[in-house]
Amino acid sequence: DAGFYGVSGSLTVDTGDSTAGPTGSISLSTGTAGEGSGGDISLVVGTGNTGNGGDLVTFAGRTTDDSSHGGDVVVNAGEATAQGSIGGQVVLTAGLGSSEDSGDGGDGGAVVVSGGVAMGQNNVTDRGGAVMITGGDASAAYGGSVALTSGYSNLTSSGDITVTTADAGFYGVSGGLTTSTGDSTAGSSGSISVNTGAAVKGSGGDITLAVGAGNTGDGGDLLASAGLTTDEDSLGGDAMFIAGEASAKGSTGGKVVITAGIGTSEDAEDGGNGGAVVVSGGAALGLNNVSDVGGTVMLTGGHASAAFGGSVVVTSGYSNLTSSGSLKVGTANAGFYGVSGGLSATTGDSTAGNSGSISLKTGAAEEGSGGDISLGVGTGTSGDGGNLVASAGMTLDEGSHGGEVLMSAGEATGKGSTGGRMVISAGIGSSEDTEDGGNGGDVVVGGGAARGRNNVTDVGGDVLIFAGGSSASYGGSVTVMSGYSNQTSSGDVTVGTADAGFYGMSGSLNVISGDTTDGDSGSINLITGEAVDGAGGDIALVVGS
Repeated sequence: DAGFYGVSGSLTVDTGDSTAGPTGSISLSTGTAGEGSGGDISLVVGTGNTGNGGDLVTFAGRTTDDSSHGGDVVVNAGEATAQGSIGGQVVLTAGLGSSEDSGDGGDGGAVVVSGGVAMGQNNVTDRGGAVMITGGDASAAYGGSVALTSGYSNLTSSGDITVTTADAGFYGVSGGLTTSTGDSTAGSSGSISVNTGAAVKGSGGDITLAVGAGNTGDGGDLLASAGLTTDEDSLGGDAMFIAGEASAKGSTGGKVVITAGIGTSEDAEDGGNGGAVVVSGGAALGLNNVSDVGGTVMLTGGHASAAFGGSVVVTSGYSNLTSSGSLKVGTANAGFYGVSGGLSATTGDSTAGNSGSISLKTGAAEEGSGGDISLGVGTGTSGDGGNLVASAGMTLDEGSHGGEVLMSAGEATGKGSTGGRMVISAGIGSSEDTEDGGNGGDVVVGGGAARGRNNVTDVGGDVLIFAGGSSASYGGSVTVMSGYSNQTSSGDVTVGTADAGFYGMSGSLNVISGDTTDGDSGSINLITGEAVDGAGGDIALVVGS
């Protein structure tokens, strides 16, 4: 020990320099114990009261030999050979900042583990030293875990954990960051869980996955792939994106927003295009034409316990200068032996009120006509052609009417314009075979049948044909004409009332021209056509017996 005013002496243990071979080694060991533990070896720096605490420095040997390695620093905890025993721990703990002063108390020291710096100038072989942290191997039970946990605070925030690769040098790229669990030989492989902690008086922490910006080539991809399985009759892993729950009164659950990338270049010749959003069901590569079906794509609005369920809105993109995007809904073409898929648009059943309506409209146009609406049945090569069926709704309510079928041609408001026509044409029988060619289809217009049993009130539906009225000029005409034939007779026109039932009378047939207010009333003409190589047709007025 030092005297009253001095310092204690230094202790130096070293071996001498060598001129031909390795220098001498220094060995510090405690002896083997027969009935107890081996003796400890302690390296302890003494306490001081002025300046920094003394350092404990360990350096392995340096070498100047080409292609050789510097000496290793090896710290091994003690082996335990007895049954049920545990090998010793290696504990690295930085110094405690023990001052409790509230103005500026002690800070805990850091633990710094760094790979060695590589000073070589070869940009391939002269690499910095790695830092490897590996849990211990096990012969039978679980291997050792690796835990990284930031420091706890009694009063404020816990410490951060930052895992990052360094920025690249002038000519290089930054290092990759890989997080993976090991392969499994008997059971599921280990899972990866990334969670932010629960918060009090604040929101849970965000999780951000962001690809860095680049200035050459395509932008980097962000890929999330669920697991593959080779087990029969099993399912591949699900990929699930679920927004946050909101449990408080008046709150709203979080949104799931999927937005493709913006093409931000405003170059007028060829600027940036917005990226597409592609949602596809999984392909089915199985060869069974019944059970091996492609994956379904389902868009479903959220369920509600009391108010309205969530809507599903599909809208094409807007353009500041030109046309909006198209919206296409269709089923794919069939394979070699199949049929194309159906397309169904239905509203749900209602339990208290009207069921939802279906509205199909084209938008209003400036400097052009409104868009057409086309309903067309595809061509077939076998059997009858497909039907086009439009049916108004049935009602079960007493005293009410079934739904109407209303078809109106377009209004024309401009000077000299004409309202649109309503054209109903049956199908052409286009076969020109002379033995039995095609027949034209019928146009059938019938009033609805009355199934009621009251012989006064339950009358069949009328068929009413009205020409259009006019505010100033002539009203529209009604022309009923049979079909023309290139080779034989034209068709008949039959106007008649049906036979009466068991107790009734046949209906009247009235041909009436309207009243006039200035001039002759309209005439009624019954004329048979001129005949070549035959007599003109008869006109018969016969009163029934």
